[in-house]
Parts: sequence; structure tokens; C-alpha cells
Amino acid sequence: RWTGVAKGNVSDADRATAKQLAYGVLYGSGPARFAQEMGVTEAEARAQIEAFKKSVPGVETWRRRLIETAARASPPRVETIGGRRRVLPSLGPAAAAAVAGEDAKRRFRSERSADERRAVNTACQGSAADVVKRAMIAVRAELDPSLATPVLQIHDELLFEADASRVAEAARAVRAIMERAGGQYGFTVPLPVKVSAGGNWGDLVELVDL
Repeated sequence: RWTGVAKGNVSDADRATAKQLAYGVLYGSGPARFAQEMGVTEAEARAQIEAFKKSVPGVETWRRRLIETAARASPPRVETIGGRRRVLPSLGPAAAAAVAGEDAKRRFRSERSADERRAVNTACQGSAADVVKRAMIAVRAELDPSLATPVLQIHDELLFEADASRVAEAARAVRAIMERAGGQYGFTVPLPVKVSAGGNWGDLVELVDL
């Protein structure tokens, strides 16, 4: 359940529930889907969703404002923090006015709901992609190539190869560069970066004493 938990007492189950709730509220999932994903009854799911919305009311407010702004744009669209656009035709008032017939209206409502989810997804995931790409550009420009070699991007992670004797030094440098990436877009909240190291990708261990 979504309840108050002290910072040091957050379990993996608490984290999984909070993550599912956050995604569910953001992307408009209903109690039935959340109940299925979390193995609870619909009544329990509904209560948890409402508790989450009350504890962080800004999430739902932001979601509604984003969709309304996208619908008013011409053409209807959403933009990532980096300015990339995704057009969402069904959100515009003209699209609804052009629909006739019950079957067509049902299909339109389904498409509109999908476009609302796409709007939120693009704003969140697309903006996250903007930030990690900015971090990649900064790494290329600022990181001493003798310290580490960029190998791969995996969602919001960057993979490097470094000499074992300089892992800590390379990790500190990479972390500092990546944590500044949000500043390019005027972020006022920190974006902490975790750094892990290991002999191969499958054996990485977090570095906590850098």
C-alpha cells in the first residue's frame, strides 16, 4: 500500500508499489490494471491511487495541464524539454468535431486516450532522453579520454571502459559531468548519478565511497 515510510526503511516492495503508482497516475491507468499488476483487489487499488494523488497532488495537476496545453496548440502537440515535438491530432477540438457515428466515436475516444498517454510519455521519457543525450555530449567534450572510453548508452545509463587502476578517478569524473546535465535545461532539482564498476557488465557493483 501507499503509506508513509521513513527514508531508511523503504523496502523493494515499497519501491515497486510507488513506481507502479507513479506510472499509473501519470499515464492514466485505472484501478483494474493496477490491481492486476500489483495483485490486489480493485477496491485496494482505487484506495492506493487516491492516497497517492492526495500525497502528491502536483502530479495530476501537471498531467492535466500538459494535456490541455497540447490540445490548444496548433497543430495539437507536446514538446520535450529539449524542444522536440510530437504531433497528437486527436487532442485538437477539430478532430472531435469531425467524428460522426457511434462506432467512429468509440474509436476516436480510444485514440484520444492513447494520445493523452503519448503526451505524458513524450514529456517524461522524451525529456529524460534529452537530458541523457546532453550528458553524452558533455562527456565527449569534457572527459579526459585517457580516463575512460564511452561504449554504450542504455536508457539513462552510460557504459564506459576504464583501466582498473583508474576506476575511482574515472567514476568521479563521469559522475560530476552527468550530474550537471540537467543544468543545461535550467533544472533546479539535483539529478544524482549512481556509479557502478566491475570486470564485466553483468558483475557491476555500486561504488559508494568516491
